[in-house]
Amino acid sequence: MSLSPWDLNAISFDFTLYRPRRASYVYATQLRQRSESYRSATKSDSTAASGGDFIENFVQQKRKDSYKIANEHYDLDEFSSAVSGAATPITPMTPMTPRGSSVKITVEDTSKGHNCIETTINGNDTPINTPTTKSEKVHDFEDDVVFAIKCHSGEPLHKEYWYKKNLIILSLSFILVFSAFRSIQNLQSSLNKESELGMIAMTCIYTSMFLTCLCAPVLIGKLTSKWTIVLGLLFYLFWTAANFYPHFYTLIPTSIGVGFGQSLAWGAQVSYMEKLASDAAIASKTLTQSGLYRYNGIFLACFQTSHIWGNLVSSILLSSDQFKRVKSSNHTDTERSRDCGVFEVCGELAYNYNSTEYQDDSLAPRSMVKLMASFLVFVFIGFVFILFFLDKIGAKTDPEKPCLQMVWSNLQHLFGHKIYRLLIPLLVFNGFEQAFVYADYNRSYINCAIGPEWIGYNMITLGMSNCLFSFMVGISAKHLPREAIVGIGAILNLSLIVFLLVWIPDKNLKPVFFILSALWGLSDAIWQTQCNCLVNISCSDNHHVAFQNFRMLQGFGAALAFFLGAFLCVSVKLYVIITLLLISVLFYALAERQLRKNGL
Repeated sequence: MSLSPWDLNAISFDFTLYRPRRASYVYATQLRQRSESYRSATKSDSTAASGGDFIENFVQQKRKDSYKIANEHYDLDEFSSAVSGAATPITPMTPMTPRGSSVKITVEDTSKGHNCIETTINGNDTPINTPTTKSEKVHDFEDDVVFAIKCHSGEPLHKEYWYKKNLIILSLSFILVFSAFRSIQNLQSSLNKESELGMIAMTCIYTSMFLTCLCAPVLIGKLTSKWTIVLGLLFYLFWTAANFYPHFYTLIPTSIGVGFGQSLAWGAQVSYMEKLASDAAIASKTLTQSGLYRYNGIFLACFQTSHIWGNLVSSILLSSDQFKRVKSSNHTDTERSRDCGVFEVCGELAYNYNSTEYQDDSLAPRSMVKLMASFLVFVFIGFVFILFFLDKIGAKTDPEKPCLQMVWSNLQHLFGHKIYRLLIPLLVFNGFEQAFVYADYNRSYINCAIGPEWIGYNMITLGMSNCLFSFMVGISAKHLPREAIVGIGAILNLSLIVFLLVWIPDKNLKPVFFILSALWGLSDAIWQTQCNCLVNISCSDNHHVAFQNFRMLQGFGAALAFFLGAFLCVSVKLYVIITLLLISVLFYALAERQLRKNGL
């Protein structure tokens, strides 16, 4: 820690006493501190450095940069941990006299083909570097130390494109995998209606995710982030392949596995992104936090496009095929559309009705194979990208507690935090309303009235609306209070639910379906942005645990929606959403009151 050029001893008594120190005093003190540091580093005796200040020119030239680096990135503990964790040794400095001698530091990094860099500091001159590579670039002492600190990652820090390459590979892989997953999810309730197989499979996915997301850091700490992502995406590969032959004994086990894989993949993605952004920030000498925000923003912006590609493929393929429709001679298309939405026959009566009156639209086996083959190619390419092209950077978590203790700690935070526990209904509602769209809205409104080929187009509209309005909500947050934004979202969502309760879907009014999808995307954008904001603000001191609980509660809400979708009528589920919405807003108001009391 350097000496401040200002005397602050009497500032609390009189502002006029805020005066600069004498220049001679500052100079003498700094000279003494440098000499003591030199004697400590070279293990010389107390008289060895009495001849002069051998690094005076170096300090004058590098003081500003060294202060900046020290304040932004390094403290004593971080330096010690970085050096102790280095993959290659750093040779210690040899004792020398202040004049006429030199200090040689050798930094070796052979993990990625780097050559050694030998840095020589003369006692009566500025640092002279002698790199063993062919490059004649002159390095200074401080840059070599920074290079040595970061050698433990084994990656070429001087190549900015390396960080961008890994960011692009990670983003592209998740786009491909989740384009397929989201499209199959949107079609599950429509394609696998026999014995509610699709609904039960999705229930298993989110139940498995809900039960395992808190234990994922344990496995990430053992395998590192890259191999945890590989393992997680492998479950997606098996699940997509199981959809070629959808039966209970194929789809249910793989659904449980993909729920576990979802916990692993997302937990490891967060860990990998934090390490990648941190290394990139240190290499470019910028703030780590701003780099993390930038990398996460790029990743999430790319990831949101997964609403588009898979749904576009499914809509094109389904539109190009002929579907089987066997209608009763005494039922018209208008009469059939009156059996959609809240008027859809459900329960035991639905089975008898569909089997005697007319056969529902069903996808031909050839079309099913073409569709699932396309999605399997998506997932396989994404898996290969991660397996062969994503670099290992040592990103991992290091939990101090076993799985059961970690779960108990998260539950204590979940129910013990005064503000966070008030947000539980809102976070559960956020998962519930998303699952309702993917399951019941797609099956009982879109598929029933206008056909499964329109599901993808409507979900593309919802995804694009979600992306656009998420950006607009973020901008409007600077001018509107949180209460106003949440109020707008609640009113909009309640209006949509009431409309779905009274509306009779009509296949001749296709634009209405797209308008509803766009408005639901707007309301979901409000819930997503505000939930993330509230979790981050209320638990700024422990946001990692808070967001783990957030994902767990979202998974619970989605699992509950899919489970109820398999057994309850659409009208009942809409009333459940209204109840959850009102309870969520009530508890949010109490949480907002606590936040205002705390000045947040």
